[in-house]
Amino acid sequence: MQTLINFKANAEMMKPRPGQELQFFDNAVTEPLLLSNDQVLLNKYFNELLLYYKVFIVHQKRLGDLNKNQIRLIEFFRKKYHFK
Repeated sequence: MQTLINFKANAEMMKPRPGQELQFFDNAVTEPLLLSNDQVLLNKYFNELLLYYKVFIVHQKRLGDLNKNQIRLIEFFRKKYHFK
């Protein structure tokens, strides 16, 4: 799918400002983001993006669950062994 993405546009989006951290979409982009109007390629690309998005959401939920379990475990040991 990299054949669809314009490197120059990506580089513009990711260019950090002096004294600041790297921030996506923080800069004005003058280059077109995609290099092709091929509907089949675009459909494949956006389907892959959707898949990555779904995986990200599942991972984000799992990390939240792990965080809640970690908090409960810490509380358990604090109560059991009188930690402060």
